Amino acid sequence: MLDAGLNLAGGGAPSRLEIVLSNAGARVDATVLDDAGQPAAGVRVVLVPEPRLRAHGRLFKDATTDGGGRVSLTGIAPGDYKLFAWEDVEEEAYRDPEYCARTKTAARRSASARAKPSGRC
Repeated sequence: MLDAGLNLAGGGAPSRLEIVLSNAGARVDATVLDDAGQPAAGVRVVLVPEPRLRAHGRLFKDATTDGGGRVSLTGIAPGDYKLFAWEDVEEEAYRDPEYCARTKTAARRSASARAKPSGRC
């Protein structure tokens, strides 16, 4: 529905339509480690939606790790994402697909994630 909306014109529509709205998005809890396996504080962790949904800015989530290398991202809409952890990233640069592709190897870590409704990644 994010891409094309909902079109009920065209006949043959079901006699009943049920729409469920929820604010219970998925959640990612992560710990970022440095090269020595120690918690990495102050690292920017960014959840980037799949390429076809990147025009929807609200789908991006980001936070900075605490002193124990921990971070939580909440309110995540269902979908496929890439999770990046950067020690140094320009503000909002991760919204540029070319930047993510170029710096994928420069990121401290990257991983794929699938968010499910009311679940954890």
